[in-house]
Amino acid sequence: TMYRVDIMLQVCHTLAVQVDAGIANGSISAPNGPLELYLAAYNAGFGAVQSSGGFPTGSPDYVNQTRPYADLIQQYATEYASIA
Repeated sequence: TMYRVDIMLQVCHTLAVQVDAGIANGSISAPNGPLELYLAAYNAGFGAVQSSGGFPTGSPDYVNQTRPYADLIQQYATEYASIA
């Protein structure tokens, strides 16, 4: 329902604001841009991004779940953008 969509948009916006603030204050590094960090924060939690100072590392879950998730979403975004 629309209520759930509104909540998800708020969650995504909050994560993006948190990641952007970390990039701005230098506590988070974004060598590949912020998009992969927004996706990582959504998938693994902002705390994982914050504690890693960028894309999460140090856990098999980040290698097996978060990295593939972020890469796949970015791939789809590129593919769909070329169609539009």
